[in-house]
Amino acid sequence: MPQEQYYVVERENDNIQALFSWDQSSGHLGLGQAVDAEEPLKFRVGEPLPNNINWMDFHTCPDPVISPSLAATLQQSPLHGSQFFKAKVHHPEQADMEAKDYVFWHIWLELPCLDKENSELDLLDDDEPDGDIFGIDSLALNEELLNDIEEEQRLVFRLKEHSPVILIHEKIKQKIEKSNARGLRFFPVSDWNSDLCFD
Repeated sequence: MPQEQYYVVERENDNIQALFSWDQSSGHLGLGQAVDAEEPLKFRVGEPLPNNINWMDFHTCPDPVISPSLAATLQQSPLHGSQFFKAKVHHPEQADMEAKDYVFWHIWLELPCLDKENSELDLLDDDEPDGDIFGIDSLALNEELLNDIEEEQRLVFRLKEHSPVILIHEKIKQKIEKSNARGLRFFPVSDWNSDLCFD
């Protein structure tokens, strides 16, 4: 069943993993479409600045910024709806430090597959059941919709109804785990909620 095949990906929540911030305009990135981007994209280590940076394979800005090795793993097979752009990350308080090579993982594919009847949602306006979602207390996917899409076309995507949620098929999860990538966690859809990113 499709629901059991998917995991929500989150960054590790600890005090040594740096958050990244854009050091340029993000342009058309993040608008749910494929783009042409100038390379390399520029990022900086964001606030709060950690005392000692542990450079992981997976950081967020809040979109994924990943190591070249993790990008190479993901690019071993075509991922519909994903683009990978070279990136440079610098430390704003260490001008003499050479910028680190990273890759911006642009996941533009969004699928409207939220099963609202079987999910528990926090809405920005409780009087508008089809309004914007503030948070998700429990997540269920519309399996009928997913079954209508070829598996190869839905290996990685965003939940269209709440685009911060990135869903990864178990096949891609297994590839990432075999690469020993650091800095990310996977939660089965049935176990995930919005507050887990803080745990």
